[in-house]
Amino acid sequence: MKNFLVLTSAVLALAVAGCGSDSSSGGSQGSDSSSGSSSSSSSSSSSGAAAQSGNVAVDIKGFAFTPKDLTVKKGTKITWTNDDSAAHNVTAGDNTFKSKTLNQGDTYSWTADKAGQWDYVCTFHANMTAHITVTG
Repeated sequence: MKNFLVLTSAVLALAVAGCGSDSSSGGSQGSDSSSGSSSSSSSSSSSGAAAQSGNVAVDIKGFAFTPKDLTVKKGTKITWTNDDSAAHNVTAGDNTFKSKTLNQGDTYSWTADKAGQWDYVCTFHANMTAHITVTG
């Protein structure tokens, strides 16, 4: 009986180790689905990158805005999509833009019609902050 328990434990440990490596590679594929909803521009910009234009997607996922720092050209439409199960919102520090409560799957769009810089936050979760720079 003791040998059976040892053998069973060893088999389970190997099975768990094998499953762990598969789930980490599968997780990176899942992140592609939310960015696939963006239109012509990539949603993974940083403030040092060239300004994007057209339609730009911002994902709300894992209690964070992605990208956290975004630079766009004047006239760009920015669309936030809540991929979290928790409710969020998008509110500029000066209230230039302010969404309603976004439940999972909801979107909010704002067209950057003037140059400037805005810090924004989810007012439900104060640690969720991000920044938009709009160039002329």
